[in-house]
Amino acid sequence: MSLPHVKKSWPPSRLFARVPAVVVVVVFAPVLLSACNLLDWHHSSERSWKGTYAWGFEESAFRACGSTTRWWVTSSDSEVSEQLVNEHRQLTSDTMYQEVFVRFRGTLSERGTYGHVGAYERELDVTEIVEMRVLADGECAP
Repeated sequence: MSLPHVKKSWPPSRLFARVPAVVVVVVFAPVLLSACNLLDWHHSSERSWKGTYAWGFEESAFRACGSTTRWWVTSSDSEVSEQLVNEHRQLTSDTMYQEVFVRFRGTLSERGTYGHVGAYERELDVTEIVEMRVLADGECAP
């Protein structure tokens, strides 16, 4: 039984069979790439960060509270760079690699390879140290 008001190009799967795959890719690829970027950390503007900071030989690492991912820490400002190391050394009695609690202002880089032997996926350029103190037990755990 045929319905008079239904066109012969029904069902819709046959409509899409006529569209070349290249057209589908060209139209939808930018949409998919934009969606992926929305899931990524925003890397172009300065913001506040809370987590832990560890410093030592060939290490300068930040880990956001609740995360296991570590980012290389640097500063374009030489005074902030000195302050990072000096405050860490003072709080840890010169113990390398010990995590301390921090609140920073800074800019997160795009994904790439950063730090010693490119071991870090991102770099946090610190512009201001808001707070640095001894890390309490269980605080800021991943």
